[in-house]
Amino acid sequence: MIEIFRKLFSLFDATERRRFWFLTGVMVLVAAAEIAGISAVLMLLNVLAAPETIRSGRTLSYLSEISGLTTDFSFQVGLAIAVLSVVMIGLAIKAAGTYATIRFSTMRGYTISSRLLAAYLSQPYPWFLQRNSAELEKNVLNEVDGLVSRVILPCLRLVSNSLLVAAILFFLLLVNPLVTLFSGGVLGLCYGLIYLRFRGRLHRLGQDMMDAFENRFLVAQEATGGIKDIKVMGLEATYARAYSAAAQKAAQSGATMGVMSELPRFALEAITFGTMLALILLLLLQNGGNVTDIVPTLGVIAFSTMRLLPSLQQIYHALVSIRGATPVLNAIVADFQSTPPLPLADATRAEPLKLERELELAKVSFAYAQADKPTLRAVDLVIPARTTVGIVGGTGAGKTTLVDLILGLLTPDDGTIRVDGETITPENLRA
Repeated sequence: MIEIFRKLFSLFDATERRRFWFLTGVMVLVAAAEIAGISAVLMLLNVLAAPETIRSGRTLSYLSEISGLTTDFSFQVGLAIAVLSVVMIGLAIKAAGTYATIRFSTMRGYTISSRLLAAYLSQPYPWFLQRNSAELEKNVLNEVDGLVSRVILPCLRLVSNSLLVAAILFFLLLVNPLVTLFSGGVLGLCYGLIYLRFRGRLHRLGQDMMDAFENRFLVAQEATGGIKDIKVMGLEATYARAYSAAAQKAAQSGATMGVMSELPRFALEAITFGTMLALILLLLLQNGGNVTDIVPTLGVIAFSTMRLLPSLQQIYHALVSIRGATPVLNAIVADFQSTPPLPLADATRAEPLKLERELELAKVSFAYAQADKPTLRAVDLVIPARTTVGIVGGTGAGKTTLVDLILGLLTPDDGTIRVDGETITPENLRA
């Protein structure tokens, strides 16, 4: 998990890292507000179960005096209203934290996809000849969205809910250490065993789903981009079947991951209910069977469990999502590492070179990076100004390569290109 966060941080710039730590501070505030609410509920339950504590307790008696609520009932009503206010304020803080979390993760989709596209566009033209355009489109449009919804947002929820669970368990340890260790151990062990059982399969499913998405993009692009050839050769059914197979595999992998993240919840709810029954018996044994004495403790544990169980479920759901989407994170990080952003070409132009006499190619040779032999070798060509020429040749003769050299998209391995005797260089290429 540390490695996943390290890779994720490598996709953030300095400002985004600072915002992440600020968001972590907001999460701590949310956890503190949750504990304040639970503490207030515990105080209220103690007062309701034993009204005499209003007069015997120093804090409660002081609050009774300054509030003017001198009777037990009036103080209980006033305290209930105060507790409700504390809980409502805590929920408002939690809502603000949820908003900040969703906004941060969504905005990272905007910044990461923008930086990734800029990194692609800054690469030289030959780089694009070696990459599949469907893969590039998939990375920018699909994989980054998957990164946000299946890695960044779950990571934030993992952090926030882990802080919340830790705070609640710490508070419950102060209330009743034995009960807390028993219940926390049972629930934590169950979630841990289920996650460890599924983690290997989740990674494989994530890789299968990413591969299926890539095949789906590739087939769809070929089908729509080459519709003329498809119609002429009658390949409509072939492409439809190919797309259907890729889409079905992606859907099946996604459905299996969804089931693996949701189904354990029902078993764990049953385990939680059984744990609560065991806690009641344990508290009764601790208090000699006196039900009245265990009401405050049992009430705060029940209230805490209402807060704890959804957080544990979200932690498990986040771990499942992150594990399944690890191939997506690895692919995007690898793309950033393999395509370091170069300065983007400025749209401003230098003073244009005026073609008055001729465009000349002198002994121009060029070979593609992975080619066995040069595509062009020692080509000499002169194109007079204000004339139109046609470049004719068989397949693989180098017609497109020659035009790309003239346009400046490719750089000759040997030889020169001149305009009215002035050699074309990287400095005056855009002129």
